[in-house]
Amino acid sequence: MKQKLVFLLIFIVTGTCCYGQCENKIILSAKGAEILDEQNEVRIKDTLRATTIKYDSKVFEVISGHTILFGTIDSIYCNWKLPFKEGNTYIKGTLNYENGDQWVTKLTINGKDGKLTLLVDMEHPEASIMRFVLDRFEEDK
Repeated sequence: MKQKLVFLLIFIVTGTCCYGQCENKIILSAKGAEILDEQNEVRIKDTLRATTIKYDSKVFEVISGHTILFGTIDSIYCNWKLPFKEGNTYIKGTLNYENGDQWVTKLTINGKDGKLTLLVDMEHPEASIMRFVLDRFEEDK
Protein backbone atom coordinates (compact mmCIF):
# COMPACT_ATOMS: atom_id res chain seq x y z
CA MET A 1 0.00 0.00 0.00
CA LYS A 2 2.83 2.38 0.88
CA GLN A 3 4.49 1.69 -2.46
CA LYS A 4 1.29 2.55 -4.37
CA LEU A 5 1.01 5.86 -2.52
CA VAL A 6 4.63 6.73 -3.36
CA PHE A 7 4.04 5.97 -7.07
CA LEU A 8 0.85 8.01 -7.05
CA LEU A 9 2.65 10.96 -5.44
CA ILE A 10 5.50 10.77 -7.99
CA PHE A 11 2.97 10.62 -10.84
CA ILE A 12 1.09 13.69 -9.54
CA VAL A 13 4.27 15.73 -8.99
CA THR A 14 5.66 14.82 -12.44
CA GLY A 15 2.34 15.56 -14.15
CA THR A 16 1.99 18.90 -12.38
CA CYS A 17 5.54 19.90 -13.30
CA CYS A 18 5.10 19.05 -16.98
CA TYR A 19 1.63 20.60 -17.17
CA GLY A 20 2.90 23.68 -15.36
CA GLN A 21 5.37 24.25 -18.18
CA CYS A 22 2.38 24.69 -20.52
CA GLU A 23 0.78 27.27 -18.26
CA ASN A 24 3.85 29.47 -17.80
CA LYS A 25 5.09 32.31 -19.97
CA ILE A 26 7.72 30.79 -22.24
CA ILE A 27 10.47 32.36 -24.34
CA LEU A 28 12.40 30.60 -27.06
CA SER A 29 14.91 31.87 -29.55
CA ALA A 30 17.07 30.71 -32.41
CA LYS A 31 19.68 32.10 -34.72
CA GLY A 32 19.22 30.85 -38.24
CA ALA A 33 16.38 28.99 -39.92
CA GLU A 34 15.82 26.32 -42.53
CA ILE A 35 13.05 26.64 -45.10
CA LEU A 36 11.73 23.17 -45.95
CA ASP A 37 10.08 21.85 -49.10
CA GLU A 38 7.08 19.50 -49.29
CA GLN A 39 9.31 16.48 -48.50
CA ASN A 40 10.79 18.24 -45.44
CA GLU A 41 14.14 18.61 -47.20
CA VAL A 42 16.08 21.85 -46.67
CA ARG A 43 15.41 24.20 -49.58
CA ILE A 44 16.97 27.37 -48.14
CA LYS A 45 19.27 27.84 -45.15
CA ASP A 46 19.32 31.27 -43.51
CA THR A 47 22.15 31.54 -41.00
CA LEU A 48 21.53 35.18 -40.07
CA ARG A 49 17.84 35.21 -39.07
CA ALA A 50 17.38 35.83 -35.34
CA THR A 51 13.93 34.81 -34.14
CA THR A 52 12.35 35.01 -30.69
CA ILE A 53 8.93 33.67 -29.77
CA LYS A 54 7.16 34.40 -26.51
CA TYR A 55 3.95 32.66 -25.54
CA ASP A 56 1.65 31.68 -22.72
CA SER A 57 -1.58 29.69 -22.83
CA LYS A 58 -3.52 32.46 -24.65
CA VAL A 59 -1.25 34.57 -26.90
CA PHE A 60 2.06 34.45 -28.72
CA GLU A 61 4.47 37.00 -30.15
CA VAL A 62 6.96 36.39 -32.96
CA ILE A 63 9.95 38.73 -33.26
CA SER A 64 12.08 38.23 -36.36
CA GLY A 65 14.42 40.99 -37.46
CA HIS A 66 12.51 44.27 -37.25
CA THR A 67 9.11 42.57 -37.53
CA ILE A 68 6.91 41.82 -34.52
CA LEU A 69 3.74 39.77 -35.06
CA PHE A 70 1.08 38.88 -32.52
CA GLY A 71 -1.26 35.93 -32.40
CA THR A 72 -3.88 34.19 -30.33
CA ILE A 73 -3.65 30.57 -29.27
CA ASP A 74 -6.58 28.25 -30.00
CA SER A 75 -5.08 25.09 -28.51
CA ILE A 76 -1.91 23.99 -26.77
CA TYR A 77 -0.70 20.54 -25.76
CA CYS A 78 2.45 19.74 -23.77
CA ASN A 79 4.10 16.45 -22.92
CA TRP A 80 7.54 16.88 -21.37
CA LYS A 81 9.29 14.03 -19.55
CA LEU A 82 12.06 16.46 -18.57
CA PRO A 83 10.84 20.07 -18.62
CA PHE A 84 12.50 22.12 -21.37
CA LYS A 85 14.68 19.14 -22.39
CA GLU A 86 12.76 15.98 -23.44
CA GLY A 87 9.26 16.12 -24.88
CA ASN A 88 7.09 18.26 -27.12
CA THR A 89 4.61 21.11 -27.28
CA TYR A 90 2.02 21.63 -30.00
CA ILE A 91 0.46 25.06 -30.41
CA LYS A 92 -2.21 26.04 -32.91
CA GLY A 93 -3.28 29.64 -33.24
CA THR A 94 -3.92 32.58 -35.52
CA LEU A 95 -1.07 34.93 -36.38
CA ASN A 96 -1.99 38.53 -37.28
CA TYR A 97 0.05 40.28 -39.97
CA GLU A 98 0.65 44.01 -40.32
CA ASN A 99 -1.46 44.18 -43.51
CA GLY A 100 -4.49 42.70 -41.70
CA ASP A 101 -4.06 39.12 -42.94
CA GLN A 102 -4.57 36.33 -40.42
CA TRP A 103 -3.02 32.91 -40.93
CA VAL A 104 -3.57 29.75 -38.95
CA THR A 105 -0.14 28.88 -37.59
CA LYS A 106 1.12 25.66 -35.98
CA LEU A 107 4.18 25.64 -33.75
CA THR A 108 5.77 22.32 -32.83
CA ILE A 109 8.55 22.31 -30.25
CA ASN A 110 10.48 19.04 -29.90
CA GLY A 111 13.16 18.11 -27.42
CA LYS A 112 15.11 14.91 -27.92
CA ASP A 113 18.63 13.86 -26.92
CA GLY A 114 19.39 17.39 -25.73
CA LYS A 115 18.45 18.97 -29.09
CA LEU A 116 15.51 21.40 -29.20
CA THR A 117 13.83 22.29 -32.47
CA LEU A 118 10.85 24.38 -33.53
CA LEU A 119 8.76 23.79 -36.65
CA VAL A 120 6.55 26.67 -37.82
CA ASP A 121 3.83 25.76 -40.31
CA MET A 122 1.48 28.46 -41.62
CA GLU A 123 -1.67 27.44 -43.47
CA HIS A 124 -1.08 29.66 -46.47
CA PRO A 125 -0.44 28.45 -50.04
CA GLU A 126 2.75 30.50 -50.39
CA ALA A 127 4.23 29.70 -46.97
CA SER A 128 6.81 26.99 -46.38
CA ILE A 129 7.53 25.09 -43.19
CA MET A 130 10.41 26.64 -41.27
CA ARG A 131 12.67 24.74 -38.87
CA PHE A 132 14.68 26.41 -36.12
CA VAL A 133 17.29 24.87 -33.82
CA LEU A 134 16.59 26.51 -30.47
CA ASP A 135 19.37 28.00 -28.39
CA ARG A 136 16.95 29.21 -25.70
CA PHE A 137 13.80 27.57 -24.35
CA GLU A 138 12.81 28.53 -20.82
CA GLU A 139 10.28 30.21 -18.59
CA ASP A 140 10.03 33.96 -19.25
CA LYS A 141 10.16 35.72 -15.87
